[in-house]
Amino acid sequence: MNRQGREGEAFPATAVNAMKVTSMLPQGVPEAPPNQTIDPTLKTFLFEKLADLGVATVTVQYDGEGDSGQIEEIEALTANGAQVLLGKTKPFDYALYKAHGVERFTSLHHFLTDVCWECLVRLHCGYENNDGGFGIFTFDVAAKTISLEHNDRFVDFTTTESEV
Repeated sequence: MNRQGREGEAFPATAVNAMKVTSMLPQGVPEAPPNQTIDPTLKTFLFEKLADLGVATVTVQYDGEGDSGQIEEIEALTANGAQVLLGKTKPFDYALYKAHGVERFTSLHHFLTDVCWECLVRLHCGYENNDGGFGIFTFDVAAKTISLEHNDRFVDFTTTESEV
């Protein structure tokens, strides 16, 4: 199965499956340190790559429902608001999933997509099921922080009773 990024780049889907994320992480997903979603070494690597390109912020939007979810858009901007095309960066190797060893990432766009899927499976596993959910990751390169605003959709109803 392939996912396609907004910049038109196709890349293989990572092994993300809908399991409860406590001690039952999908095979190959390393345990993160307590109170952390991703490994600090990965975060350092990612922020160094982004800083080297002059990126100040990255936003990653995702959406899903009806058992299907996808990354909608990845936008990287400099401090002056100029867009940086992460899909045009050079390929590199990294062991995102320790059990799989070193893997080839076609670009930083590809890598960011996999990092966001990793965070989603840990924090909102199954977000794409039923009515689904959507959200936005914000990467602040200077502060070295990643924030996630996630929204779950659900069906609600109101009951009224009347005597007729």
